[in-house]
Amino acid sequence: RGKGWFYRWRRRWKKIRRVRLTCRIRGRRRRVRRRRRKWLVRVKRRWRRFIRVRLESQGFVDKKRGRTLLGRSRAYIRVNGRDYSPHRRGFNVVLVNRRTGRVFRRQSFDTHGSRYQAKKFKKFIYGIKSGTIVLVAIQDEAYRYGRYYKYVFRRLKIHPRRIRLGYRSSLALIGYVGGHRPSWLRYMSRRQKRGPSSVVSRIPLGRGMRRRRRLRRIRRRRRRLLRRIRRQGFVDKVRGRTLYGRSRAYIRVNGRDYSLHRRGFNVVLVSRRTGRVFRRVSFDTHGSRNQAKRFKNFIYRIRSGTIVLVAVQDEAYRYGRYYKYVFKRLQMLPRRIKLSYRGSLAVIGYVGRVRQRWLRYRFRPQKRGPSSVVSRIP
Repeated sequence: RGKGWFYRWRRRWKKIRRVRLTCRIRGRRRRVRRRRRKWLVRVKRRWRRFIRVRLESQGFVDKKRGRTLLGRSRAYIRVNGRDYSPHRRGFNVVLVNRRTGRVFRRQSFDTHGSRYQAKKFKKFIYGIKSGTIVLVAIQDEAYRYGRYYKYVFRRLKIHPRRIRLGYRSSLALIGYVGGHRPSWLRYMSRRQKRGPSSVVSRIPLGRGMRRRRRLRRIRRRRRRLLRRIRRQGFVDKVRGRTLYGRSRAYIRVNGRDYSLHRRGFNVVLVSRRTGRVFRRVSFDTHGSRNQAKRFKNFIYRIRSGTIVLVAVQDEAYRYGRYYKYVFKRLQMLPRRIKLSYRGSLAVIGYVGRVRQRWLRYRFRPQKRGPSSVVSRIP
């Protein structure tokens, strides 16, 4: 009848309207179309491909449909409906090219049976090239030796603290190796008898490289700020003279000193976006343990996207040593910072998701200082 097609429903003819398929990506509803056995999503007036990823991890004593799996536990890694998992005990890893969506490598690591396999797993993760989607699922058990290398998940843009890896636990993870942290990352970890763990995600393709190049251009245009930190201990020497009470901590940003010049930790906060110094604080961790606790709480409350400049003046080891682990918040490993009595310490840290290249730190024992660091920060 006229224009269009009609169908009969209860003695009436109704017009057939177009059926539009949609899916939710990055919090927005987008149109979906299928062409040549490939799914396309509409982004900015263009149809772009995306892949559907579904992971399921089953521990040794997890239950499925009311039955304990035991030896029947499996790890499933499905990309567009096809299973690519090696189905072996330990970590099952599948690598997908972000640009093309092609699965180009599958690997498994039995971190329950061999510590050597756990080391191989660590080297494998660190050897993945940028622009790669990493799919990880545990089958059976992987905690025995895998727990020592849990920190490698930082490489996949996922914080290790959020993953509860335990004996016979399950873990399903969708990670990414690249310059920025995408919104489609997923992970789920459950203890034994609480699994299995499963995650689902839709990943748009072909955008990672363009965005990374654009970010590089923006960074080149930004003005760089020069940070210079110098710290002097109580018995350090400058120009052949022992300082004693004349020791100072200098925190210079573009030539201007912002340090409070007080005993203990002197901290200066700088906005990464604007380069403006918006807070200066000092904590006398030699004279009071309460000041050391305040220092810990202060570091943990710093917002993301902040440059943190820390310098010790005179002495800060007495009570500050108990809270040395707070430097993890500044993307620093506490093991590498040997804080000692009347020692000197200068740190340029950052609170954020990605560890920056311009981070610096230096420490020296007493009579070996002062410690100084310099960095140019875009």
